[in-house]
Amino acid sequence: EGVWFVDPDFFNAFSFKIVNGEARALTNKNNIIISRENAEKYFGSQDPVGKELSLKFWNEEKKVFQVGAVMDVDQDRSSMYFGFLIPMPVWEDLQEEPIQWRTWTSATFALLKEGHHPTELQNSMVHFKKLQNEANEKFQMQEVEFIPLHDVAQRSYEISNSLSWSNIPAAMIALGVIALALVLVACFNYMNVAVASVSTRLKEIGIRKVIGG
Repeated sequence: EGVWFVDPDFFNAFSFKIVNGEARALTNKNNIIISRENAEKYFGSQDPVGKELSLKFWNEEKKVFQVGAVMDVDQDRSSMYFGFLIPMPVWEDLQEEPIQWRTWTSATFALLKEGHHPTELQNSMVHFKKLQNEANEKFQMQEVEFIPLHDVAQRSYEISNSLSWSNIPAAMIALGVIALALVLVACFNYMNVAVASVSTRLKEIGIRKVIGG
């Protein structure tokens, strides 16, 4: 299943709608928010809010959550696909090794107030980069880049854990080249078959012309 670990401000940053329950359920680490599709999948026609749901994670650890809300995830309008939202502290509890800075920056979204520009954050990243590089000489940060939300889907192949998926442009071009090559081969084969079928009648055509002459 598609499980996301998110901050309580998730619904303040994104426009996914809550159809049952309350978004503030994410403030409690024992709660879980599920999509409408998964609500029908696991609870049928029953109201899932307040009911328990058990999840087994990658480390074989099982946790029981209480459904706090049901959300509407319209896959036709969004490049982000998920079925469950779990508070971020649960993810921290599941980590078996010390958490590195890269773990937090894999898929981080920043919401700016109106009138502000990402360059303001970019300037502050100079100090952040220096601080992190001094903390770990073997894991150096080279650059911090801010990508607009509407570009994430097109550039997701460049981002680790971008929460959105797209094809690499080179792969799409390669598929187009392969398709064109197949069309050319088909045309070449058709021409060969056409010429071969005509050549079997050359003697007949020649005789007809001679008799006709």
